[in-house]
Amino acid sequence: MFDSSQRLDRGDDPDRLQNSDARHESGDDSREKGEDMSEEMLILSSKNRSIFKRLTDRAKKTARNIIRSVKDKIPGKADVCAKAQIVTNELYTHRHERIQLHWGKEVEAIQMQIDALQASAKSIQGQIDDFRKRKIPGVDDMILSKRTIEMQIHNLETQKDKYQSKYEAEQDKMIIGANERNRIASEVIRRCKDKMEPFERDLETLEKRKKSVDLAGEKLEAKHAERKKDLDDLEERKTALENALMMGNKSREEVKRNPSVKAIEKMIASGHKEMQKQKADLLRLRNEIDSQIAEVGAQAAPTRDKLFRYSRIKEEAPITNENVKDRNRKVHNLPPLPIRPRIG
Repeated sequence: MFDSSQRLDRGDDPDRLQNSDARHESGDDSREKGEDMSEEMLILSSKNRSIFKRLTDRAKKTARNIIRSVKDKIPGKADVCAKAQIVTNELYTHRHERIQLHWGKEVEAIQMQIDALQASAKSIQGQIDDFRKRKIPGVDDMILSKRTIEMQIHNLETQKDKYQSKYEAEQDKMIIGANERNRIASEVIRRCKDKMEPFERDLETLEKRKKSVDLAGEKLEAKHAERKKDLDDLEERKTALENALMMGNKSREEVKRNPSVKAIEKMIASGHKEMQKQKADLLRLRNEIDSQIAEVGAQAAPTRDKLFRYSRIKEEAPITNENVKDRNRKVHNLPPLPIRPRIG
């Protein structure tokens, strides 16, 4: 598989690229009968692929079943296989996207010529009607001119149909490649979501614990505010007691050694120490939960990044020429194509 954009930029004929596709699809296509790009073949080494190709159809079927049964049990193999298949289908899709856009431009150019000729034919028909109404000679010559234009339109319509058929054929291949790419990406996304479930459960549990701790912190702050009022009241009472003792001719040293003063000081110190310990315990618990959340997040990050990456792959829609009108093709039953604005 190669990028057709490089060949088209050098002026290669898309017909030759399309004929190459026809040869591939008729039997030379490495995707089918040449180099097998299936999941099983991508897992095998080049030497084992060579052995695989020489097996009988029945032996190949058995080998495929064995490979499929162990593929998911080998770490990393499924992702490597999916990545290789997505790259292959991306190249296939972009190749036909490029050729499809070329034929779309051809159809668009012919349609512009047809529109111009149809406008001319309509103008001549108006003159014919006017000449007939006024019984002026020269109507036959204008009828011949109109028929000449109509023949040109007919020839252009025929050429446009050929180009549009090529456009639609490339569009179909592009859609098939994009759908296969999206199918593989969806499988990877499913596996990623399965892997993310335990992490998400752990994170949900930790977030609930964190909310509970935050709620407990709010209650503790309210409790400490009330406790601080009580301690401030004790501080005032201690000061009042010290003043009363000093008024009774007690020295400052004797006041400090007073059992009642010392008891009140001990109560105040114990209260502050208890609040500091409760704050420290709450902060430690918060830090532990934050550390656990960060640890689980780090473990989930590779899988989450892969999930986002493959989700973006699915969001990429092939480019199509929105100026080319779709024809009614009853023989096809393809899914609707997501359209992005035409480039250039």
